[in-house]
Amino acid sequence: MKSYDELVETLTAYVLRAAEKMRRQGLATSSSIVPINTNKHNPDQPQYYADRSVKLTIATADTGRLVWAALWSLKGIYPPGFCYKKTGVLFLDLAPAAAVQGSLFIQPDTTHRVRLIELMDDLKCR
Repeated sequence: MKSYDELVETLTAYVLRAAEKMRRQGLATSSSIVPINTNKHNPDQPQYYADRSVKLTIATADTGRLVWAALWSLKGIYPPGFCYKKTGVLFLDLAPAAAVQGSLFIQPDTTHRVRLIELMDDLKCR
């Protein structure tokens, strides 16, 4: 049985890996979907499936913003009392990260933040 904390840990790991792959391809996402579900092959237990999508204000490849959005989704669809089997994340509306345009109030990922995330990715690879 996966508790809320175990789902948070699993979902965070998935987002970290997916964001790293997305950055390697030079992409950014402006929306994501987080699903959770129980084991459909175990009819003796109550079944549950839900997903929630999040539309970001601007496309990003920032791991921190993506984890925050995914955990916000999970919090909104998680009811206690079920034996959860899995969770995941899907990034939608992918676009080239270099082509993300800001507006007067919303700016794309700053160069400092991009550099920090690149350094974290490099540390992980070593």
